[in-house]
Amino acid sequence: MTSLILLGFFALAVLAPLDVFSITSSDGRVIYRTYPAEGCRVVLKHLNSIYQEEVAEILEIKDGHFVLKEVMTDSPGIKEYYGLTDEIPRRAWREISFHNSSGRDFHLSLNGHAVLILDGYKDRRLTLRLTNADLLRLLYRRQ
Repeated sequence: MTSLILLGFFALAVLAPLDVFSITSSDGRVIYRTYPAEGCRVVLKHLNSIYQEEVAEILEIKDGHFVLKEVMTDSPGIKEYYGLTDEIPRRAWREISFHNSSGRDFHLSLNGHAVLILDGYKDRRLTLRLTNADLLRLLYRRQ
């Protein structure tokens, strides 16, 4: 009986879904992958192309989505562009694409840790993506 219980716990651990955060380049190649915890804070900073002002988009990983929590900027134009008034409207995505333009100074961090891979992929379209996978599938894919 004990071995059946242990086998059940093992199966749950191996088959339980994990959030997978990846960055893909315009050719579809995965250039970065990690396994963030629920509530992980994602910050994408850049120079806005319309207003030429710095903006930081603060996102949180929740229920398999990037959820917009805050937009930090001093620019009234950018705030208007995002539709910000007193409160952040609920916005959530499973993927976010952007053109990593040289002049826009894009920076990405996860829970305060810089993701430096963006520097090597200037002037390309990049996609931040959240997917679910179980441990068994991830282990099989690495072989």
